[in-house]
Amino acid sequence: MSPSLPDRLSRQEALDTSQSHHVEAPAGSGKTLLLAMRFLKLLGEVRRPEEILALTFTDKAAGEMRDRIIRYLKMARDGVPPSDDLEAGILKLAARALKKQERFHHILTSSNGLNVMTFHGFCHYLVRRAPLEAGVAPDCEILDEQDLPLFVEEIVERAMKDWTEQPRSRPERKALEGRLLAHNNNWRGLSDELKAVIASRDRFEDLLREIREPSSSKVHAALHRRLRATVEASLANLSKAFRTSELGAHWESFIGHLESRSAEICGHLPGTPPGTDWESLAAWKELADRLLTRAGKPRKNFGPAAGFYSGFSRTGWADMIRNLGEEVSLMLHEVRSLPGAAEEPTDVDALKDFILLSALCISAFHQACRKRHAMDFIGLEDAALRILREDFPTDLHLHLDCRIRHLLVDEFQDTSRNQWELVKRLCSGWEHGDGRTLFIVGDPKQSIYAFRKAEVRLFLEAGEGIPLPGRGKLPLRPLRLTTNFRSRGGLIDWCNDLFGNTVMINPNADADEVPFSGSLPAPGTAGESAISLSLFTGESEHSKTEEARWLAGKTKQVLAETNGRKSIAILLFTRNRLHRYLQAFKEECVALQVREGLLLAERPEILHLLQVARAVARPQDDLAWASLLRSPWNWFGKDFLLEASRREGTGWRDKILATATGRPEMTDLRRAIDHVLKRGGRDSLGRVVREFWEILDGPRLTSALYGMAGVANCFRFFRVLEEVEQGVPQETLLRLESRLKTLYEPVDPLASRSPVAMMTVHGAKGLEFDIVFIPFLDWHPLSSGGQTPPAYLLERVPGTSGEYLVAMGTDRRTGEPTPLFRLLKKFQQDRRIGEAKRLFYVAATRAREALIMSGIAERENGTVKARGGSLLGWVMSREQRNVAESATGSGPSTGKVRIEIDPGVDQGLPSRPSTSADLPEPFPLRAEKTPYVVVSPSALPVETAVPAAEEGKRRSPEGSALAARGTVTHRILNRAICGASAPARVSVEKALISEGVPVESSSDMADDILKEVAGVLRDPMISRFLLEDTPVLRSEWAIEDSEDGQGIRSGILDLVVFDGTSWWIIDFKTSRPSDENLETFAQRQKDLYRPQLEAYRSMLGRARGVREEKIRAGIYLTAIKKWCEIGK
Repeated sequence: MSPSLPDRLSRQEALDTSQSHHVEAPAGSGKTLLLAMRFLKLLGEVRRPEEILALTFTDKAAGEMRDRIIRYLKMARDGVPPSDDLEAGILKLAARALKKQERFHHILTSSNGLNVMTFHGFCHYLVRRAPLEAGVAPDCEILDEQDLPLFVEEIVERAMKDWTEQPRSRPERKALEGRLLAHNNNWRGLSDELKAVIASRDRFEDLLREIREPSSSKVHAALHRRLRATVEASLANLSKAFRTSELGAHWESFIGHLESRSAEICGHLPGTPPGTDWESLAAWKELADRLLTRAGKPRKNFGPAAGFYSGFSRTGWADMIRNLGEEVSLMLHEVRSLPGAAEEPTDVDALKDFILLSALCISAFHQACRKRHAMDFIGLEDAALRILREDFPTDLHLHLDCRIRHLLVDEFQDTSRNQWELVKRLCSGWEHGDGRTLFIVGDPKQSIYAFRKAEVRLFLEAGEGIPLPGRGKLPLRPLRLTTNFRSRGGLIDWCNDLFGNTVMINPNADADEVPFSGSLPAPGTAGESAISLSLFTGESEHSKTEEARWLAGKTKQVLAETNGRKSIAILLFTRNRLHRYLQAFKEECVALQVREGLLLAERPEILHLLQVARAVARPQDDLAWASLLRSPWNWFGKDFLLEASRREGTGWRDKILATATGRPEMTDLRRAIDHVLKRGGRDSLGRVVREFWEILDGPRLTSALYGMAGVANCFRFFRVLEEVEQGVPQETLLRLESRLKTLYEPVDPLASRSPVAMMTVHGAKGLEFDIVFIPFLDWHPLSSGGQTPPAYLLERVPGTSGEYLVAMGTDRRTGEPTPLFRLLKKFQQDRRIGEAKRLFYVAATRAREALIMSGIAERENGTVKARGGSLLGWVMSREQRNVAESATGSGPSTGKVRIEIDPGVDQGLPSRPSTSADLPEPFPLRAEKTPYVVVSPSALPVETAVPAAEEGKRRSPEGSALAARGTVTHRILNRAICGASAPARVSVEKALISEGVPVESSSDMADDILKEVAGVLRDPMISRFLLEDTPVLRSEWAIEDSEDGQGIRSGILDLVVFDGTSWWIIDFKTSRPSDENLETFAQRQKDLYRPQLEAYRSMLGRARGVREEKIRAGIYLTAIKKWCEIGK
């Protein structure tokens, strides 16, 4: 272990195999390597390899850990020399392991010899060895996730049909009618509701156990018990916070004061702070209404109308209310939404119907699984838990208790409640100090799989120890890694600042928010990082398109700058704008690997093939047959369709065959249809559809229209069609349509080697890239989901060990959401926001060198603001909230982030072959008069002629380099005036190169620029304005005015200062004298820029209401450090 690592001691302690540990490992900290090292060290100590079990959540993670362990074992076996000190230490551990496990060398180096597996893999291992104890058939199989939706749909449809055939007096028939009424007789809506219940039935089980035979009274009692726990937990937190506030601590004196003045409000406030029981909620609500505004802010105005006496606002008691504090005010405001003890929390009768049908559907699913000898992953976890039951230990459980001595769990922040229960039961027979250890690793900030039932709070709960039945807890020693080996220091510092001080500050535990813990750069990784934010304003749809075009153009630019040698990722929070992005990249001709991008069924070539499959499987499907005439392989005009429709025949298949008779252009189509008629129902549906496609020259035509990606999509479709083959075309088609709902198109073969990848943030978990783009920062976490409110909500109760509450959506009688539904909706929204924070953290921490962000913002009163509730708001809050607009498109660089507003998008698109067409004569148009003209003072005509030699120099390569020098110098001066430190020389070199300066010249020029800027900042003329007490100091100030109502003047003032007496306009000029003396050069520069400075003086005077005589304007020549004032 390197002695220079900030967390060296924690990493060494993690290898102490005599202790159990709870390790928090942030992004890039090398936790997989740490797990591999501990596994190797354990191999050098245990008697047999199977005494060690490592569990993780994905096959990919398990494979990566296993491969690392085996690779080091093989290196030690083969005597491969280490590449560094760290690897030398690892190989020593591997050598000891080989020596200790001499009898098991063949096991150690085989792909499945080590017990490194997923949770579900371990559950399957248990069930295969003890099917009787698990309560499943010995030949029970895991249902394929692709086939499961269709299996569940069949069960639900069958159950609903059975209920309709029951007598109307039966409870299930009454419940069905009640739920259909709630769904406005939408059969499909009710079906989807019950399918969702089966998919999340593990969350219903504790409620169903409590309500075995649903009745209104039992449902009401169960709800009230759970709701009481929720409300009283909230009131306990509020009471504690309120009593510690100044007002709460002196509440009795406050009430006494009001009574002494006979204030009317005394009759509405309790004499002592209310209690924490549910019955005290009404008193808390009254207190909130009297002390807070409707918006939840402490009341500022107090008068008789509010129940106070005249003059109360001038007392210290009023100040206590005004200063109640954000936390207490928020908690008080939130109790207003809690349902009261006397209220009906939800429509109990509707909930009773829902629970009854849910229980029947779950039972029907279990019966169908037993009949089929199959189970899904929830059933697999339940079966494994039955084997590991604590009240009657099975033989396998006792065997595992003796055999497994060391348990390692990776990515523990993604643990579900069933998996947490599995870990607890594996350790149920352990005792502290008996030589058995548990090693848990995870990062709660990266828990982003709530949709897979992950509960991040379980990671925090595990840190308090593992509960042992009747014996307290198995303690885990807490460790925290801090070294980040992935990212550069600048990126790490920015992430620490953004997430530690803005995004994840003051975490709400009830919303599954977690405290932030920062990282430190590994030795040798410190340095500047490129972090930028591009904002697009204007009309929404236009801005979205502009962002997509900018994203493609910027990616193309980065590819060119890096020569394609850097890995680039574009990470998406949702797929909402995926089509825009793909179109923009197509126009820019940038090869792009899209991982789980578009659904295969969204591709046009697949939609046409699906119609072919429908025509084959359903000969009576007229739409499918008619579609064959307008496919990429057969395209006939509308006249032909009209003619075919008028042909005799019972269906469109016969009409097409009749129309094709005697038409040479339809020979291939007729031959393909004849083939379908001969082989349909005999050969597999996949083979018939593929041969139909090939007869019509499908491969060539698909490639011509959709490229190799289209051909790859077609072959993926044919493979899937073969996989779902059932022997009966209609059954095969049903499974195909179900499978296509979740199947994504494969990576374009032509883009398979592209360094640019586009994927969701979930897909990027565990990966890293040199450069990361994060578009769509204006994504609102609460905007996902349909507009129609759900029929019910099921949410975990905060502060409980996995108990859930369920509420129906709206009250049938009032049409309004029920109180309990509103409460659960708040729980859901708070948790969504909490996970969005973690999702943003995962996205930002994938980058090694550069992070490039973008999003849509709004213009308001001369500023650019983030849209409410978006991720962009967190970044803008960190970057001084509002970014001043700039006419040139560049906003200020605040801190480490370069901000651009409406950056230019390259209009040039790849040329396309022109096609000739007979077009009508153009309609004569007359240009409309321009309403106004924008003029920049820097573009005004000069008063003195520029020497021809100098004008020629400007247009030469040398002149381009000088222009680039001026641009970079201005940027550094702007940053320095804003308080930033001088950039590193390498950063200045890169900036010059990006502006077109040759690489060989950039180094010397960078040194000259830094010296020049340092000299300018030391000059008393400039340094006197940079003091903290300067009343007004603005750098790069964008300003506009209209002088005559016809034209608009717009410009940027390098430096504007008000020193308390005069206004100063200082325009930095980086021009350099040639063969003339300095005084002549300075005078010529003054004459050259006089119109520009006079315009600036006039504009500033108008903007600030200052007479122009009070404004001193001039140019500052940075090359000779000379101030040249231009008088009026």
